[in-house]
Amino acid sequence: MTKKHEHWDDMTVAELEKAVDEALGHLAKARALLPGLAAISDEARGQLPRVRDGEDVAIMAILDAVDTRPAFFESLADQDGGHDPKRFETDFLRDTLRKREILAKAARELAPFSLAVGDALLELGSDAKGPALAAYRIASGVRETDAILREKLKPASDFYGAIGRRSSATRAKKRSNG
Repeated sequence: MTKKHEHWDDMTVAELEKAVDEALGHLAKARALLPGLAAISDEARGQLPRVRDGEDVAIMAILDAVDTRPAFFESLADQDGGHDPKRFETDFLRDTLRKREILAKAARELAPFSLAVGDALLELGSDAKGPALAAYRIASGVRETDAILREKLKPASDFYGAIGRRSSATRAKKRSNG
């Protein structure tokens, strides 16, 4: 039986890896249960109208009103996404809103989970980066005279050196553009 932890940070690396692998397995099952979910581009996302909190009630009221005089709305038949090109299909649109609300339940649970996982990444990165950069600063002072240390630090020196070169190039470009 696996040990129950109060917090993910109390897990060993092996326990955390096993837990994440199991969670990813559950996510894979969830994706299989909801085929076709796909992220849209940032550009498209910015162009789509948002349904505000409570707006679904207003939309349903509009659809109820349409049902009282369907002939008035036949000109919208090709805009409802439905199957009948000659009729404005309010039932299809109601189903669309119901599907949205059902998926919203999943989004309400997944968004905070995703945020919490992202925050854990920030915490862990911060916990490791601070002391490691302090060690890098110390090692930088001796790497010129220590070939082994210089070789071990090469990936870090390359990484941080590239950041510095990009920053310098950006500053130079800004100065030349005045």
